[in-house]
Amino acid sequence: MKDFIITLTATSIKEFSVTAESIEEAHGLAHTLFFDTDLLAFSDDDLNEVDVEVKEITDDEDEDFDLEELFFSASEEQQERILNILDEEDK
Repeated sequence: MKDFIITLTATSIKEFSVTAESIEEAHGLAHTLFFDTDLLAFSDDDLNEVDVEVKEITDDEDEDFDLEELFFSASEEQQERILNILDEEDK
């Protein structure tokens, strides 16, 4: 058996409206809402796309985490979504 490093890049989408005087102000409000508050919590429902990158671990590289442990520490819903995405990529 071989060991692999898996990199998952997830893209989430959330739409909402703000009232502002200009595009710049709206952008600033969105930035503040995201980075300085907990008002824009992202959930699994906001997940739009997951990209999977696989790299084989060679003898001179150390494995920093246990992928199986990472997968099984996810919620059942997250596990199901991951498996569905991976199934779609295989088609």
